Amino acid sequence: MKAVKEFDNKLLKRKEVEFEVDSKGTTLSRLDIKKEAVKALKADENLVVVDSVSSRFGSTQTQARVYVYEDEATLNRLTPKHVAKRNEAPATEEASE
Repeated sequence: MKAVKEFDNKLLKRKEVEFEVDSKGTTLSRLDIKKEAVKALKADENLVVVDSVSSRFGSTQTQARVYVYEDEATLNRLTPKHVAKRNEAPATEEASE
């Protein structure tokens, strides 16, 4: 995973980074890309949002757009609900008895 383009958007209080991911076999999930982006950018996991993931048919290259916000209030205000839901970890089901 390598950063291709980086832009510091001061107006929206976020850093916008485009990554190129070489996924051999299967395409990485949003959560896997988010974990790798957190490591690469040394950012707080709660302030990172994977906005989009795209790959071309037959290619092992995947492009991902990641936003790193300065604070949680800005993240909540600017991130659409459907994008925020995609970035959440799946809820673990507890066995009810």
